[in-house]
Amino acid sequence: GRDITERKIAEETLKESEEKFRKIFEESPFCMLMTGKDFSIIRANQSFSNLIGYNEEELKSFTFRNFTHPDHVANDEISLLRLIAQEIPIYHTEKRYIRKDKSVIWGSTTVSIMRNKKDEVQFFLIMVEDITSRKKTQSELIVAKERAEEGDRLKTAFLHNISHEIRTPMNAIIGFSTLLKEEDISLSERIQYVDIIFQSSNQLLSIINDIV
Repeated sequence: GRDITERKIAEETLKESEEKFRKIFEESPFCMLMTGKDFSIIRANQSFSNLIGYNEEELKSFTFRNFTHPDHVANDEISLLRLIAQEIPIYHTEKRYIRKDKSVIWGSTTVSIMRNKKDEVQFFLIMVEDITSRKKTQSELIVAKERAEEGDRLKTAFLHNISHEIRTPMNAIIGFSTLLKEEDISLSERIQYVDIIFQSSNQLLSIINDIV
């Protein structure tokens, strides 16, 4: 006979841990999936299926490339190779996913790697959070900011132009009004100066009407 109590306890502990992991994985409100070393889908929980629109059986015939937006595939592959090489502890990114109905969503994605006792890669564990609404809000804020900046530029240009337009007839009114005070000007010059003041005043009134 040989005492195998310790081994049996270890086996039971491992079994309980695996059951807990399975329960957490399947029932988690967070979108989770497992992929093999070749990035093919091994498991996907219901939350991820709801997010992407494919059921688990459909997903098992895919790799992550099938529902990742083409703009992100190359960066994903490089980062996952760095993860395998242990250059980075986890891989986190924000990227677009293509759902079954062809609509595009944004997902905050975290990838970790599971290894066995020999430090060999077993699978990738991936968690995805839907951040489509946040990305949309950010885009709207950027557009609003750009519009506000454009509005400021237009306002500055407008005020600069108005200032120039107003100063031109105003300088004429002030200048020729000053000349009217001179005693040695002729009647014809006085009439000319008054006519310029009158025209400049009408020009100024027209500019003010345009502004209003």
